[in-house]
Amino acid sequence: MIGDMTLAEDENEDSSAPDTASIESLFILLMSWLYQQRNFTPEMLTAEEVQRFINAHTEYLNKAVETALVEVPLDEISVQRLKESNYVFSGIKTFHELNEAFPSLLDSEGNLIPFNQFLNSVQTINKSYNGQYLKVEYEFAKSSAYMAARWKEFEKDGEDYYLQYRTAGDARVRRTHQKLHGITLPITSKFWDKYFPPNGWNCRCTVVQVRKDKYPLSDETQAMNLGSQATAGKHQEMFMYNPGKKMTTFPAYNAYTISRCKECPYSGGSIKLAKVPDNELCQACKVVREMKKDNNKSEIQESIQTIISQLENGYPKGESLIIGQLSGDIKEFVRKKGIELISDDIYISDKQIRHALRPVKQKAGKAVTAEQLAAFPALMEDCEVYWDETAGNIQFITRQDGKVQKFVVSLNYITKILGEKKMVNAFITAGTLEERNLGMRNLVKIK
Repeated sequence: MIGDMTLAEDENEDSSAPDTASIESLFILLMSWLYQQRNFTPEMLTAEEVQRFINAHTEYLNKAVETALVEVPLDEISVQRLKESNYVFSGIKTFHELNEAFPSLLDSEGNLIPFNQFLNSVQTINKSYNGQYLKVEYEFAKSSAYMAARWKEFEKDGEDYYLQYRTAGDARVRRTHQKLHGITLPITSKFWDKYFPPNGWNCRCTVVQVRKDKYPLSDETQAMNLGSQATAGKHQEMFMYNPGKKMTTFPAYNAYTISRCKECPYSGGSIKLAKVPDNELCQACKVVREMKKDNNKSEIQESIQTIISQLENGYPKGESLIIGQLSGDIKEFVRKKGIELISDDIYISDKQIRHALRPVKQKAGKAVTAEQLAAFPALMEDCEVYWDETAGNIQFITRQDGKVQKFVVSLNYITKILGEKKMVNAFITAGTLEERNLGMRNLVKIK
């Protein structure tokens, strides 16, 4: 285990985590699969038996998210991102379990030991990872999801209120966390980027909004110092993140990764490993994230097809979903153009789907088909990508049946997401045209 997940923390209390027996049973099946292997590599995480275990582990953590959000609702897009974080975390953790168990297959002379002996030798791994640790991780995922939802609520009020750090106020609170109690700062303070709860395993701290005329502001520099003390020590800096800003249950640097992971330039469709490309952890991360993306593509395609099929029945307005992320190549290009992106995500709304499939254009053969639109998220990484110098947007170009299909994404576009105006990267339209009408003179190729 990488990291210190001690259950006897000052704030530990009876866990509300569900029983882990089902995950521990699946681990036995996973070990049955591992026993038949003669080597283990990160690429083997794609095996059906491994995927079954990762998905079950993810679902266990997803229950924590769902439990937390009963009290504080959160939009579906944000929930999707929290659950994606659970999947990546579960995949990397599974890699560590398999990697730790694999050497137990052989005896001191390099011979395969009997299965029952092997199974007995890995029970410690099972009880630790899928019993003790998993219950702590469940509580952390629940707390992260809850605080992420709270942060989203705070953002709606902007700077109307100050935010105040509060502990549970009892004898179990860590001494370092007690020093954070009462810190009062505006939502824009950098303190909340690093020290927004949870600030440790079993942390029960929270943040509340307070009236500006009732509480004086704390000294930000002193608050940052106290926050640093609260997260000091081996592996504690992994908690220096804001789950609401990152919209993730587990930070990039966690109990199963390394500190370099928090600075990893991985983004969207471009995978760049964390300075150590020969490291098996990085290879495993790449495999897990690719699996997550493949799962997302399938789910996104189904979601778009569902919206399309329901349009004639008055699909509710304001529905949006994330259909992908800007690749590293695109982000680097627009950065050089002096454009600061609000986020990497690309959104599509029911209104934009209607516009792309408008009947008049369909009859004229100038609109993409419903099938082409639904397939677009899966094509983004492999198609040609251009910057339109005139319109200032990104154009994704594919070719089919002698025609060109153009999908247009506008950066930092103001649109309504679930009834609230936001600035996002938005799919705005699509069309089919002849090659000669593409207007290449205005386009600069990105990739």
